[in-house]
Amino acid sequence: MNAQEIITATQTVANRLKSDVILFNQPIDPQVSDKFHARLESIPKKHTNAFLIFATFGGDAHAAYVIARDLQLRYKEIVVCIAGDCYSAGTLFVCCANELVITDRGRLGPLDVQLVKRDEIGERISGLTVGIALQELQRESFQAFMGFVTNLKEAFGVQLSLKTAMDVATDLTTGVFQEVYRQIDPIRLAEDARYLRIASHYGEILAKASGNLKPNAVDRLLKGYPSHECIIDRTEAGELFKRVRPPEQDEVELLRILGRGATNATFRSDDGLMVVLSELKERGNADENQVPDKLPKRKPERVSGNKS
Repeated sequence: MNAQEIITATQTVANRLKSDVILFNQPIDPQVSDKFHARLESIPKKHTNAFLIFATFGGDAHAAYVIARDLQLRYKEIVVCIAGDCYSAGTLFVCCANELVITDRGRLGPLDVQLVKRDEIGERISGLTVGIALQELQRESFQAFMGFVTNLKEAFGVQLSLKTAMDVATDLTTGVFQEVYRQIDPIRLAEDARYLRIASHYGEILAKASGNLKPNAVDRLLKGYPSHECIIDRTEAGELFKRVRPPEQDEVELLRILGRGATNATFRSDDGLMVVLSELKERGNADENQVPDKLPKRKPERVSGNKS
């Protein structure tokens, strides 16, 4: 990759938007948030605004909030550009943006938390899984109960009162589902609910400061999608955020030069990128290896939420 191309394209965007241009392609964890804070502190001449090219599979909700608040406290206007992967805690982060730029292949995920599976090493489940499981159990148990009542009345007619049929149906339904319900840990259920509330709390604070989310958007991001893997494209994002647009031509050119470094998220900090691109010309030390065209090909661990 030609370092001078990066400098030229970056300065074009930086000058038009009066912004520091930052590339962030990292998993989100407390160590990364500390490094990001230190990096912002090291910028000698900050612009009024920030243009952040952002790619992540997610990570820790607390760290995502800290990074987002760092930006909100330092910049008047924050534009976050999504050109590829941005999921989970990354979606929490983008609530800080006053404007979203999303390319045709840019994609957000629901504001979900990922929780460690018990008795499994390195495996996680969606924080929405337990809630969805309970809803399905409720639906299935009710349908079973109604089926028992209907079948009993059809079989015995007037010989069996409705009350007796319902009592028998209750016993049958309880016998079928009680073992399933016994496997639900109320403490774990409360923990899951608390993690979702934390994500909601942070999302509302960031949304209030940015003024870019529509009413009930945080709640919809938390609960309005059936799966952690659901994709939110630019059109869908327009139903959640007030200011969403495709990239301008100079932004397209910068993304083209950056290549996969701006689009394909990595899941390990030592593989990631955290570069203030608008500093490269001032420092005169742009390194072609600093913004690689290709990231290591690894199976992503889309981590989101709180504790890992």
